[in-house]
Amino acid sequence: MFTFRIHIAFTEQIDSMKADLTKSLPDIKSSHRVEALARALGFQTYAALRARDLFLSPILTEVNWLAFSDYLKEKGFHPTAKPLYLAAGRAAIRLILEVPGLEPKLTREGIGINTYHHKGETAQEYVERFRRERMDMLLDSSVVEFLRSYSLVSRITHTRTITTKRGAYNLKHIAENVSFFYPDGEESKPAYVCTGSLICAALQAGFYYKSYPDSQSCNFNMLQSSIDDLDCEIRPNGAAAQERKRGRKKGAWAA
Repeated sequence: MFTFRIHIAFTEQIDSMKADLTKSLPDIKSSHRVEALARALGFQTYAALRARDLFLSPILTEVNWLAFSDYLKEKGFHPTAKPLYLAAGRAAIRLILEVPGLEPKLTREGIGINTYHHKGETAQEYVERFRRERMDMLLDSSVVEFLRSYSLVSRITHTRTITTKRGAYNLKHIAENVSFFYPDGEESKPAYVCTGSLICAALQAGFYYKSYPDSQSCNFNMLQSSIDDLDCEIRPNGAAAQERKRGRKKGAWAA
């Protein structure tokens, strides 16, 4: 089952989730929506959530679908899980994008934007394209990519050093083959993932990265064997799985 751990460090993230739920669950009374949201974030009431001093004590919690849905069921509503996780995912992305100086170069393309196919672009056009690629990370489609990527990278083991064999661009191709289920059983089938959404998900999962000049990809402090295991599981007919099979056959022959 899909789980998502969120870090809330400023009130705008709560406002973002509240606005998202207003849009996606318009038939539910406003007071019921915000009370359900509070319970999803580990609070007994919305007033208690609002009273939290996020500067002194940020919220770090797993989004609780059952607490959210049980509260609304008591009020006669039967919501689906996806709107809650889209709201939480967008709030998490906002933290990464909007904290000054945290990730100023991150866009949908990855670290920065490609200039190779934009010869003759003016400085103003570059700035506008950069701004657009950055803001597009908050689109619903990008948030789903982020959640799909998170379902992958949250299963990878952290290391102290950067691995150079498998970078963000490689990982995003693995993520594109991931099928995950929201806690109510709704399936999100394999689909496209942009490099920036994968990087954002890795940051959300607690990884750090090393970037390189003239590249939108990067490498993370991820255990190589952990990545290989997941790749073989998710893409059983892929290159990594075939290489592993060949290695086992050679071992058998040597024995």
